[in-house]
Amino acid sequence: MADAARKRVLRRKVEAGRESAPANRAVLPARALSTALSKAAEASMELAISATSSSERIASLPDLLERLPENGLLAVLEGPEDGQGLMAFDFNALSAVIEKQMTGAVGTSLPPSRRATRTDAALAADLIDAVLQRFEQALAGRDESRWASGFGYSSHVEDLRPLGLLLEEIDYRIFGLSLDFEMGTRTGEILLALPAEGRGTVQMPQDEMFGDAVDSDPFWSPSLQLRVLEGEVQLDAVLHRFHLPISAISELKPGDEIPIPLTAIDNVRLSGAERIPLGRCRLGSSQGFRALRLGADGAGAGARGPSLVHSAALAPSGFDDGHADGLPSLPDLPGLGQPEDGLPDLGGGGLPDISGGGLPDIGGGLGQPMAIGAIGDDDGLPDIGLG
Repeated sequence: MADAARKRVLRRKVEAGRESAPANRAVLPARALSTALSKAAEASMELAISATSSSERIASLPDLLERLPENGLLAVLEGPEDGQGLMAFDFNALSAVIEKQMTGAVGTSLPPSRRATRTDAALAADLIDAVLQRFEQALAGRDESRWASGFGYSSHVEDLRPLGLLLEEIDYRIFGLSLDFEMGTRTGEILLALPAEGRGTVQMPQDEMFGDAVDSDPFWSPSLQLRVLEGEVQLDAVLHRFHLPISAISELKPGDEIPIPLTAIDNVRLSGAERIPLGRCRLGSSQGFRALRLGADGAGAGARGPSLVHSAALAPSGFDDGHADGLPSLPDLPGLGQPEDGLPDLGGGGLPDISGGGLPDIGGGLGQPMAIGAIGDDDGLPDIGLG
C-alpha cells in the first residue's frame, strides 16, 4: 500500500510538471536576443558568435548613455510610432564583424582602436536588421513583442554627445551581451536599448499567420503554387569562356574580334542563378530568332539537366510531344563536320542558303577559331527545327 501511494504521488508530480512545462520553457528576451545574434551572424556572413553572458534591465536615458562604449558603433534604430532605440557595438565586436566581411576571417590580433566610420555602419547595417528581425520573431505572440517588434537600422552617430539630444527622455529596456567570436579568437560586447513601454502591437508567429489561411481556403496552396511558377527566372546561355589578362581587357575597343571555337556551337552551357549548371545545348536558329535546342544529341545529351528535359512547360504549345521527357519532337541534328561557307554541314534539309551571307572564312578544321561576328546574324545559324 505504501509503495502504491508513493507511485501515485510521483505520477501526479510528473503530470503537473508536464502541464507547466510549456510556460516554464518560454524563452527569456535576453536569451532570445543572443540566439538571434548567433543565427543572424552565421546565416549572413558565416561568423560564429556565442554569448558568454547576458543581462537585462530598465534604466533612464542618462544611465543608458553612461553604459555606451567609446570608439564603438552607435547605431540608431527606428520603430513604431516614431520610437527610437539604439544598438551599440564596442570596438572589439565591431572590428570582428568588419574583418569577417572584408577578409573572410577574424584576426587573432586586435587592430588599433579608432572611431567608427560611416563605412563601418554600412557594413554592419544588414547584420543589425537581421538580428532585430529574428529577435522579433522569437517573441512573436507574446506581450514582449509590443516593445520588441518593428525596429530597424536608421543611422549612426560618431559621438556620444548628440545622443542626449537625439533620444527621448524615457525609460529604456537595456540588454547587454558579452560575446565570443570564432571560438575564442576575440571577445566583445553588444548593447541593445529599446523603449521600455511598447508602442507596437502583439505580432503573430509566422506559422500562425498562414495556418488559418491554409485550413480555411483549400485553394490557397494551389494559388500560391501558381504564383510561384509564374515568377521569372533568368537563365544564361554561355557560348564560350576563356581567360584574358587585365592588360588585354583594358586594350579592347569596338571592332576587335574575340576568337571563339566553332565547336562552341554544339556545346552551349545553360546556367541559372549563381551559375548553377543546368545542362548543355546546341545553338541554332528558328523562325529568324536565335534558339537553343535543349537536350540535344551528342555533346548535349549527356549533360542535360533533369529540370530541363522533364519540364513539360518547355514544350511550345502547338507542337506534338514526341518524347516522354516533355521535349517537343525535333529533327535529329548530326554532329559537326567540316565547315562549309562558315557553318558546319548539319544535313536534314530545310536549311537556308547562307552562301555569301557575310560570314567570315574560318578555313580548315574544327579547332580553328571563329570570329564572334560569325554568329551575330540569325541567318548564319543552323535551323534547329522549332518552326
